Amino acid sequence: MKPLILPISTALACWMSATATAATISQYAFEEGTGTSATQSTGGGAPNGTLVGANTTWVAGIAPGSVSALNFGAGSRVEIAGSTIWHGLSGFSVSTWIKPSALSGATTTASSIFWMGTAGGSARMTLQLNDFGDLRTGGRRTGTELDFNTALVAGTNIGATNGSTNDPIQVGGLYHVAATADYSTGLLSLYLGGNLVASRTIASWGTGVSASDQSFIMRIGSNGSGGEQFQGIIDDVQLFNTALTPTEVAALAVPEPTAALLGGIGIMSLFGRRRRVG
Repeated sequence: MKPLILPISTALACWMSATATAATISQYAFEEGTGTSATQSTGGGAPNGTLVGANTTWVAGIAPGSVSALNFGAGSRVEIAGSTIWHGLSGFSVSTWIKPSALSGATTTASSIFWMGTAGGSARMTLQLNDFGDLRTGGRRTGTELDFNTALVAGTNIGATNGSTNDPIQVGGLYHVAATADYSTGLLSLYLGGNLVASRTIASWGTGVSASDQSFIMRIGSNGSGGEQFQGIIDDVQLFNTALTPTEVAALAVPEPTAALLGGIGIMSLFGRRRRVG
């Protein structure tokens, strides 16, 4: 029993230490299962979301332990009103689970999983699919325009259309994806299944509250104007007011221990201790 108990206990300790420091500022778990509202469950966070479009439908959840999720089709998205809680941050992170039913087909076309920016359409942080199954993230803290074909993005295949089975995202696959931005260093990082798959340092973040720090709106399943629509299922969108560490992202990508598992670990550990004493 001893070789089995130690790895489980160690893994549990790592999970607990990693998740304890994650500063969630807003979470859209999509556990309603019905209606036209996507409730934000973190105290003091961003506003609740509103489902838009007849093709925004409730389906079975895809995140660990999730009961329901949202399926997005043509013309569908979740709209979240403007909020100033994002001002003056040291960084930003987004984490979610996806199961795409279709992919974008060109470098100039994107499918927005998550979009945050000004009401005028200037993106501040995005997580998208493009290039037939590649991931990319981008944003800026200051300025008026975001060009995703320049150095303001980090992605798995920037500037080249691929579309092979080697692409990280495939139709019908279930994935945990996350993106982080460190405003102090300009480092963008992109994660798939808890693993770092791309990173890039950009120079257009700026720091603190500036004139361009407007009341940022958010969209799930589209960009700010409702275009660049994601097709497929999105579940459990979590937003953080800091750049998560690789360990914290990895912890988000694995199921949380259930009560039964925790009880089992305790019993096994006790049994192991008793055997060693005897």
